[in-house]
Amino acid sequence: MKPINICFILDIQGKIGGTERVAADIINNISSEKIKASVLIFDKIRQTHKINKPIYQIEKKDTIEYIKKENISAVISFGYRTFTYDEIKNIKKFTKYLQLVNFTVKYDPNADMNLITTKYDYCKIKILNKNIIKNSTVLYHPVDLKKWKNNSENIKIKPYFKSDNIIVGRIARNEPSKWNYLLLATMMEIKKRGCINKFKFIFLGMPKPYKIFLKIFFRKEIKTNRILFLAESSDDEKLSKVYKTLDVFYQTSWIGESFGCVIAESFAHKKPVMADFNKSIKINNKINEKLYDAQSELVDHKVNGYVTSNPQSAANYLINTNKETLTKMGENGYEKALNRYEVNTITTNLENILENLVLNKNNKIYPLKEEIDEYLHEYKKKLKRINLEEEENGIIKKYKFFIESKIFRGFEYSYLIWRKLNEKT
Repeated sequence: MKPINICFILDIQGKIGGTERVAADIINNISSEKIKASVLIFDKIRQTHKINKPIYQIEKKDTIEYIKKENISAVISFGYRTFTYDEIKNIKKFTKYLQLVNFTVKYDPNADMNLITTKYDYCKIKILNKNIIKNSTVLYHPVDLKKWKNNSENIKIKPYFKSDNIIVGRIARNEPSKWNYLLLATMMEIKKRGCINKFKFIFLGMPKPYKIFLKIFFRKEIKTNRILFLAESSDDEKLSKVYKTLDVFYQTSWIGESFGCVIAESFAHKKPVMADFNKSIKINNKINEKLYDAQSELVDHKVNGYVTSNPQSAANYLINTNKETLTKMGENGYEKALNRYEVNTITTNLENILENLVLNKNNKIYPLKEEIDEYLHEYKKKLKRINLEEEENGIIKKYKFFIESKIFRGFEYSYLIWRKLNEKT
């Protein structure tokens, strides 16, 4: 049987943990026996991750001509609003159209298939569309465990710290929206309790406002190399060096995660993750469209990490934990990544989806629809449990960082405006 002829459309910029890394991992690992794949780009993009399939740069208006000429059976778009409704309608006359949905707004009821990156976002989209969701399934972002394992075990990659201290860190893009004050508030809480010397910290890609804050309140710790700043990078070996150094990865941002590649990568390095909880799907099914909470789907509370949006609770966890507990949690995280997010599992799932669409097969797609629908019930149980735990600890009443967060966010946005103005000059 001839392989299915498909093309991936990339109109994205390469970023740390971003869509291009996901695209590269899927494209590079897809079966050449089942799938013949090529890649289309419409503009020059900063390609930070090597792709082993043919790449063609064309004008967007020539897409249909390429589809007809190469006899393409399916198009998979990784971009956001790459095509208008009329353009998609025209493409669908000649081929199947699939849309990667790594943000809620990218859901397209006109696509032949929406590849939604988490059960959490599937449920969110379903509620927003009044329980009607068309042509959709869950396709998790992949993590290449073999690649990360090879990097981690590479004797040339030495950790930044070797210490009896617990090493806490974060990797993210140098964008304020990918960080938030919870990390800083947790560090302040640890310092207030006189426990800061139990820890070391390493931050890759930290934006300038956060660095300024730490330089004001943690001058001594920075001078004694207890806090280390590293520039943003998408180099796999540099990232592995950070992951290898850490005892726990602290995942927290203003908007949350639509998947959280860095969480899966932490698990690939057998590191547990402490994540925030955005409560973007409410108990009464109301939705906060600006927030994402896939991090709480990946991180299982007290199993492979810890989930809280409260600095006192986060400080309690970090102060009272130990390296043995963190190692065990990291191993649990690795097992979850192996079973759910491993790149070969994800590409096999995509192959099954394509065969179902193009060849009318009836392959099973995981997670099954019943599992996806059940997730909303699981999420609400988790929401109730986390609220209850924090109320029992008297933490919510003591939570006094709201005003500080408003002030800090104003500072953060001022910096963003300043940076945009300087880019234009």
